[in-house]
Amino acid sequence: MQVKHVLRETGVVLAAGLLYGSAAFAQSSVILGTVINTEDKKPAADVVVTATSPNLQGEQTVVTDAQGNYRIPQLPPGTYTLRFEKETFKPYARPEIQLLLNRTIRVNVELLPDSFTSTVDVIGSPPTIDVGSTNTGVNVDQEFIKRIVNASPLSIEFVQDVNIITGGYMPEFGRSTGGVINAVTRSGSNEFHGSVFANWTPGFAEGNRKLVIEDGTTITGLNALSNLGDFGATLGGPILKDKLWFFAGFTPAFQRYEHTRALNAFTLNDAGDDVATDENGFSVVREIPGSQRKYFADSRTIQYMGKLTYLINQDHNVSFALNGTPTVSGGLGKLSISPRTGGLPAAQTSRPEDIGQTENRANSTGLALKYAGAFMDKKVLIDANAGWFHQTASTPPADGSAIGDTTGLAGYALAQYTTTRPLSTFENVPNAAEFCGTTAAEQELRCPATNYLVGGPGFMSEATLDRYQINAKGTYLLNALGTHVFKAGVDTEFLTYDQKKAYSGSVFWAESAASYNGATVPIWSDNRRYGYQTAPDTPVFETLQATSTKSTTIGGFLQDSWSIANRVTLNLGVRYDVQSMYGGDGNLALQLGNQWSPRLGAVLDPFANG
Repeated sequence: MQVKHVLRETGVVLAAGLLYGSAAFAQSSVILGTVINTEDKKPAADVVVTATSPNLQGEQTVVTDAQGNYRIPQLPPGTYTLRFEKETFKPYARPEIQLLLNRTIRVNVELLPDSFTSTVDVIGSPPTIDVGSTNTGVNVDQEFIKRIVNASPLSIEFVQDVNIITGGYMPEFGRSTGGVINAVTRSGSNEFHGSVFANWTPGFAEGNRKLVIEDGTTITGLNALSNLGDFGATLGGPILKDKLWFFAGFTPAFQRYEHTRALNAFTLNDAGDDVATDENGFSVVREIPGSQRKYFADSRTIQYMGKLTYLINQDHNVSFALNGTPTVSGGLGKLSISPRTGGLPAAQTSRPEDIGQTENRANSTGLALKYAGAFMDKKVLIDANAGWFHQTASTPPADGSAIGDTTGLAGYALAQYTTTRPLSTFENVPNAAEFCGTTAAEQELRCPATNYLVGGPGFMSEATLDRYQINAKGTYLLNALGTHVFKAGVDTEFLTYDQKKAYSGSVFWAESAASYNGATVPIWSDNRRYGYQTAPDTPVFETLQATSTKSTTIGGFLQDSWSIANRVTLNLGVRYDVQSMYGGDGNLALQLGNQWSPRLGAVLDPFANG
């Protein structure tokens, strides 16, 4: 349940991280270890170590050094087989090595000489710890994610591995004071693979929801599931074997709830001068027969993803990814489901014919380009990423009229009656005389309506976020008093945020309960625009507002992971970031400078075997 909650609450961050990584440059994983001669227990130099995996294009090959050490960097997560080969030694293969995202694991091996005739069982325990860093956290692979509810905005069918780091991370993970989420999407392979899937929850399988009436309320709303689910397909495979792979996925998702709106009337006490209460002190109400109206609350999402991976040669590869999640909820005569929380509509204190006049629209689109290269026999590594993330969120009129327009629903002004009036003032109440009374005073007592809305959609908005990120990291491997993994990198991010907001209609009158004297005057009656005022000469004009802000962040880091005798690893480094934020006038509004982040950690591997 905790993982499901994390995935739901971090959906937007996850979607961005899947495209171009977090500030940690879309980390890859490493396998390292030592090869020794079984006969004399001395290091075996010049052993050819080859890594293969369904998730790896081609093979990755390295050679052990004079101390028998090897290191295979820039590996995607997956299940690996390592082959160890050298003349005068019997070849050996170690299968089923599970490599998780952002991990460095140690796999030590003993080789048997060809001349060795005794029978020796070489049994090695699987690696258990990350010997490269002090990161603490959890990896959530696809098989585990499939066992929980699909809570991520990006379909779990597109995700291979999610790494959640809770602490102990190095400066390369920048600008974070809490956890870091990093993920990798699925890729193609040398064999075609795919899936077709569907999930459906029918409303008849749901238990009965209980209607809870808030004390003092004459309008209630009850939500019941109609159906929800998703379906889709994925396909991956080679375009050119061992050279160019593709992966694509497409999945629509839908939700529909039935919202029942009903009216209630208060029961008066025996004296007939106040509302009756029950033994718990709550008001006694009963539903007015024939007052129920049913509405649908709808949400529709389409998720898509495409990915190309190209192997230039064994030491250089590039990848390109695209994904998007357009979503729409609500519409003419329909209610909206919150795209952020999944919250369902509450009781509608609006005139029935004015319900469902807006839509909630959201869309995120991401493009990413990544390069990974190795030089000087994999002693110098370069990783570079460029990404663009575009996100929109809007609440426009459901009829398609533009925000700021004076026609259609966009020009249909909203009136909010904040003081108490009889419900029959606003809408047709069945059997009003029987349930609400015949006099105005009795109707206001038995069927009151407060904060009632009449008219158009009211508040409307359009917001657009564009995020551009370019980062690069260099890694240098050095043998000096142990093994050093030096890393240095730069990270730049440019963000712009534009928002346009307005109220429907050209004039909006605000009414205060304190100043209300019973003389509210309607000022339009052409069935298109409505408004009201407390005094004829005090209108409040609402105009279209548009703002644009931006933020620039530049950072860099330097760090070293120093391994001594393969038993102690010291992590040390520092990071610096500066963020500048600009207001709607284009001037610098706030600058966060001198953001220094030092890191120091240690890893102990007492038996040098992981």
